[in-house]
Amino acid sequence: MRRWNGWGDEATVVELPANGAAFLAGRIGAGQPLPDASLEQVLARVPASRLAAHPLISLDAETRVRHARGQSLPDWLAMREGDFGQFPDGVAFPETPEQIRQLLALAAERDLVLIPYGGGTSVAGHINPQAGERPVLTLSLAHMNRLLELDEDSLIATFGPGASGPQVESQLRARGYTLGHFPQSWELSTLGGWVASRSSGQQSLRYGRIEQLFAGGTLETFAGPMELPTFPASAAGPDLRELVLGSEGRFGVISEVRVRVSRLAEQESFYAVFLPSWEQALSGIRHLAQARVPLSMLRLSNAIETETQLALAGHPGQIALLEKYLALRGAGGWQVHADLRRHRQPDAERRLAETGQAPAEGLRWRVHRHLAGQEVGAQPLPLPLPAPRLVERRLRGGHPGNRHRLGQCRQPAGQDRGQSAQRS
Repeated sequence: MRRWNGWGDEATVVELPANGAAFLAGRIGAGQPLPDASLEQVLARVPASRLAAHPLISLDAETRVRHARGQSLPDWLAMREGDFGQFPDGVAFPETPEQIRQLLALAAERDLVLIPYGGGTSVAGHINPQAGERPVLTLSLAHMNRLLELDEDSLIATFGPGASGPQVESQLRARGYTLGHFPQSWELSTLGGWVASRSSGQQSLRYGRIEQLFAGGTLETFAGPMELPTFPASAAGPDLRELVLGSEGRFGVISEVRVRVSRLAEQESFYAVFLPSWEQALSGIRHLAQARVPLSMLRLSNAIETETQLALAGHPGQIALLEKYLALRGAGGWQVHADLRRHRQPDAERRLAETGQAPAEGLRWRVHRHLAGQEVGAQPLPLPLPAPRLVERRLRGGHPGNRHRLGQCRQPAGQDRGQSAQRS
């Protein structure tokens, strides 16, 4: 079952290793875990609902608790302390577009505040009920999670908006396809939420951001349904899909989503490559991007992030070996950047792999990339800055080798569906 006061599933517990705790204490000082409020304590604080009974609406106290907060760090702190603030007066679970329309009519008739709810992973606070005189109805789309249609000629899939990342991929992969959209919240966030928040995924370099994948759908509004037909590329405008993308539920509730899918890759590999300096890593990653090598992902971690991730994962031996290795190699002996200049694809991958010697690290990332550090408050977020400003703000580590990790994903030449990856 999903955690009621944080990220992930209650059955998945990732303990912080002792050396990881020591690492954090050495960097930011010793910490003292605060006691968590129990679910029973929080349930006792839930006020009576201001809504009348309705067949589509749950007034259950625990259901209201589980739909009261998002997944930002302030949300986590509030939930762990039991200080939820406001609760929705009820949570609706429609299963069809017609039921969404019924709920919209009810909200208009009774002057309710209506909050569309996908996976509840928002970090912007807009799914959190605000204090006020109007009753609050949260509309969960969790029951609208099926693959409704797959057009294998046009490669267009139609889904209910409440399909989570794993539900989207499992239903497509059973037919030999993938959407290829993997935001950091993929485990819990939903397809409708990706459209409403205009999300980007970890492999968007190959498959595209959600605005490139979103082909059309239906938006339920207080004035009636708004159809967004699937059109081929056109020079005409405006494109009404742009009205829905990033709208965050302001204009209505998405009841159906059509997306462009791809056939499954014949090959997919993940690698980690370690480089001795930020300058070389930045130069290498820039060259790969400018050369337009067909990658699916390219990710660069700075020295502090690299060391922290290894330490919190409980691998102090890897850190020591890496420091010794990079010190022996030295920046002058590192030939990765020169190789990237001479070889666009196969040789560059081979050389990077030989230098990094860490395919297992990449595979480990792939398996565990959606597990958050629940007990240490880990919440990695992308930093939306232009490249020059990122360079200005880069963090330098003061340890031997100043190690950085360069991640690369690519589609092998001559393979339309082939894909391999190198990732930090």
